[in-house]
Amino acid sequence: MKIKTQYIYILLVQIMFSQFGQNILQYEKFDWQYIQTKYFDIYFYEDGIINKDFINSESEKAYEKISNYLNWPLKDRYTIILHNSHNDFQQTNVINIYMQEGIGGVTELYKNRIVIPFDGSLSELKHVLHHEMVHLFINDMLYGGSVTNMIYSNAKPIPLWMNEGLAEYLSTKWNANSEMWIRDIAINGGDFPNFNQLNGYLAYRGGHSIWSFITNRWGDEIIAEIFWDLKKGGNLDKVFENTLGVNLQGLLELWHQNMKDLYWPEIKDRDNISEISEVLIDHTELDNSYNIAPFISPTGEKFTIYSNKSGSMGIYLVSTEDGKFIKKIIDGEQTTKFEELHILKPGVSWSPDGNKLVFAAKSGESDALYILDLRENKTKEIRLELEGIFQPIWNPGQKCESFTDCNDTGSICEGDTDWNNTMGNNVWNENEIFIDENENGKWDCNANSTEIAFIGNDGLQSDIYIYNYKSENLINLTNDWFSDAEPSWSIDGKSLYFISNRNNYNFTDSNLSMDDLPESFDFSRQDIYKIKINTRKMIRVTNTDWDESYPYELQNNNGIIYLSNQSGINNIYVQKEANLYPLTNVATGITQFSIDKNNNQILFCGLENLGFNIYSITDPLRLIDKNIAIPNASWKNKNLDYNPINRNNSDQIIDGTVYRNEYEHFVFSNMDSTKITTMINEPKEDIKYDNTVYNYDKPRFTLDFMQAVFGYDVTYSNTQGMAQILLSDMMGDYRIYINTEMEIDFKNSDYMLEYHFLPNRMDWFFKVYHYAYLFDHGGDFYADYRIENMGFNILSKYPLNRFERFEATLNLNHTTETLFDEDNYFEEVYAGSSNIFQTSVQYVWDNSKWGGLHPVDGSRFYAKYRFAPKHSSFNYDFHCLTFDFRDYTRFDLSSLGFRLFAGKYWGDSPYKFKLGGAPWIASSQNRPQYIYDSDEYYFSEYVYPIRGTNLGSMLGSHVMLMNFEHRLPMLMYYFPTIQWLGQINGVFFTDIGVVWDDDFPDFNDSANWRNLENEEIATGWAWTYGIGPRFIFLGMPWQLDYTWQYFPVTGKNQYNGWYLSIGLDF
Repeated sequence: MKIKTQYIYILLVQIMFSQFGQNILQYEKFDWQYIQTKYFDIYFYEDGIINKDFINSESEKAYEKISNYLNWPLKDRYTIILHNSHNDFQQTNVINIYMQEGIGGVTELYKNRIVIPFDGSLSELKHVLHHEMVHLFINDMLYGGSVTNMIYSNAKPIPLWMNEGLAEYLSTKWNANSEMWIRDIAINGGDFPNFNQLNGYLAYRGGHSIWSFITNRWGDEIIAEIFWDLKKGGNLDKVFENTLGVNLQGLLELWHQNMKDLYWPEIKDRDNISEISEVLIDHTELDNSYNIAPFISPTGEKFTIYSNKSGSMGIYLVSTEDGKFIKKIIDGEQTTKFEELHILKPGVSWSPDGNKLVFAAKSGESDALYILDLRENKTKEIRLELEGIFQPIWNPGQKCESFTDCNDTGSICEGDTDWNNTMGNNVWNENEIFIDENENGKWDCNANSTEIAFIGNDGLQSDIYIYNYKSENLINLTNDWFSDAEPSWSIDGKSLYFISNRNNYNFTDSNLSMDDLPESFDFSRQDIYKIKINTRKMIRVTNTDWDESYPYELQNNNGIIYLSNQSGINNIYVQKEANLYPLTNVATGITQFSIDKNNNQILFCGLENLGFNIYSITDPLRLIDKNIAIPNASWKNKNLDYNPINRNNSDQIIDGTVYRNEYEHFVFSNMDSTKITTMINEPKEDIKYDNTVYNYDKPRFTLDFMQAVFGYDVTYSNTQGMAQILLSDMMGDYRIYINTEMEIDFKNSDYMLEYHFLPNRMDWFFKVYHYAYLFDHGGDFYADYRIENMGFNILSKYPLNRFERFEATLNLNHTTETLFDEDNYFEEVYAGSSNIFQTSVQYVWDNSKWGGLHPVDGSRFYAKYRFAPKHSSFNYDFHCLTFDFRDYTRFDLSSLGFRLFAGKYWGDSPYKFKLGGAPWIASSQNRPQYIYDSDEYYFSEYVYPIRGTNLGSMLGSHVMLMNFEHRLPMLMYYFPTIQWLGQINGVFFTDIGVVWDDDFPDFNDSANWRNLENEEIATGWAWTYGIGPRFIFLGMPWQLDYTWQYFPVTGKNQYNGWYLSIGLDF
């Protein structure tokens, strides 16, 4: 009978991190439906019924393409779940983490489900779907399509750059965005990155470049060869040697040389951004990465930008003259009011008088428009019934000194009835300019300067909306299925320019859907259109094979200015009548820009040294006369089509019954969807798919994970087994967990059953458990004492918003203590029992942001009160109050972490806090991991870390603990002896804590300072410090701490050895 101590380690690690985490809120309940296509089950709700056809078509195209390139048909049917917006996507329970802005979709490995949002752009939806489909194929091919199969698979997990890079390559072979990033690396980045440095967003862009290089050199058919070799379980280094003839290091060197060959010779033909402009904001000086979306004020003296200069994203006012920050006007990502600032579709716009700003942000369950009065520093929130709101732009409105200046021949408006409702007794003049007398006695031509245009997503489509914030009227201007973006007003405020994929469909309210469009329709086409507001007459301004973005009309009939990737690199162009004039010829690319209303200055955002800066060009229209010629980037001359790979019959994997289980997971209309059917293995007839819509009206549980091990222990002469089982429904709203570790009988075994009920805003967790703890007091390696804990627990969580929630628990526990007879081992002697009923309430706050293996910004806090009420049926009554506050501050490469924990017990019970140590699995010192006292075992709460001391070595009814950490990357990559560890991060830390019962221990009394060599449990102080690396090994986070203990009264420093553990820092 073995002695089980590993549960203490696992339990403590779980407790350390389970207290926190941001919330997934179910703001609304979705009525899910689904269709079954040839390869997939596609789930959708409400307006998603229209876009399901788009998903159906694109998933079939993606299947044929990816299966051909990987030479692999899917072995099973899989699920695609479509949400109508990113806000709805953030409510999914399929993944247990909050889907923050920037996550465009996800493929999980329990059921190999794809979950994606429609955020208004059909081209982006197509890209994300194809991207996630590649992950689905890789999961199916290498890992068997589930976590369970992955454990027993021969294939090793592939690096992030390889996984995400291939997903990008098979979504779009190359594009201007990847070109910009790789050009920046090649031209501005200094040393080229190695494979381990391709993390985060660079894994996508760098991986995209590597796969583009591999396929250009060895052909697209090499993709399947590499993955078939990986499937056999080969080492990645050997796989590349077998397929490419070079190992990883050789491939890295070839890729680096390819970038030099591609980009270095043409440096002379293009301009470095900083050579043609003034750098107003330099991310290297600010120690940040994002300074984007400048927008110049009407006076030209100031501009707004989005920046993460303080860690979290915010909106700032900046001087156009010297780039100095005036003030931070919006603090984003810290509270639910400005939860997310839509940095992927940014937009801040000024009112014509320069006194107000408008922007959009996610706030709670939906997006909102915000109008900020800069004079009073007050923000007005405008809620609209839309799934998403992006890129608001204020009507400029022209001021006139008199009614006559506006051509005084006006008449009562006879336009659209929607507009009549907004105008009252105001008039249009003969030039169709709306006029009104303002509070200063002057007439406003285009008094619709109270109008704000923006892109709105209603779950079905993205359209241009116009909102009048005075009359509160909202108009859908385009109202069709095509995707619209980046609106801007004409100078006279009577028209809007915008970007759309509508091709030649130059009209609104079309009621067209995918079925009405030709097969050749290009959803990725991005051209400029212009629509007149009062007539809704639309014209197509550009008709090109490349993409345009951010169009603006220039003053004085100077045409329009916009970004275009005509050359393969985003540059600024002016189009005047039929002529096109480049204003820039930068080597990397431009992402957004703004021009002042007098055409005197352009501010633009560009990538340099892997971060975004803001640049300024004065008198930009002078550049028209320079006749700038922009050579095409080399990728523009390549064939980017996905041509099918033709293989010999012996090399072609044929899609057949040997690979696919056609009926598994199907639900037909005449079947009970709750019953499990027997899988038929005989060849099956082709199934006809008629686009029938089924209701997903009751949860269907399927297996997510199962692992079971049984054996016989010859040392202790008993049978042992372990099993873990996880089942859930398709949406992840209902889950069942079963965990067991079985010994020779149930009394010595552990088993636990949990049920999670998550479809509503309040989450419920029910748990029934039995844990047996065996202890060896005699030191002869045989257990002589057992504690059994059995009972049930109910936990409820009510989130107030993404960052804060209330929790409540009820727990009824029965504890039994048993002694084993020394002469007759199987003779058990009852030693006592107790019943405890506990309840608790807790408030949790968490707006922290993670970077790598720990939080790097924000704060976390909880306050918890738990008690056992006094009752004759229960043995103890007690009260406990605990606080835990953690704060993180991010710098360019490093961060600081601080933690303060405090607690107090009172009442009739032996409950105590056990302070000290940290859960570890190996140590340089020959000492036990923790000091055990059976009388205090169940009645205690572990408080840690104080690294370098024994776990729970200090005991008291009051506790206080402070931890400080300086976290930084040690930038150690691929040393020959540790290349399998990847990047190693480092931590400098110090821990100081104190426990006491009645009297607070005197800090200046040396008797109150604990020495590690004293193994008795006592009150007092402990102070340790040290350093240690952090790394990922075998897919788990490891910590190695070298520790010293400090005694401030004597000034002594004592080395306490090293400790190896699995887990994350606080």
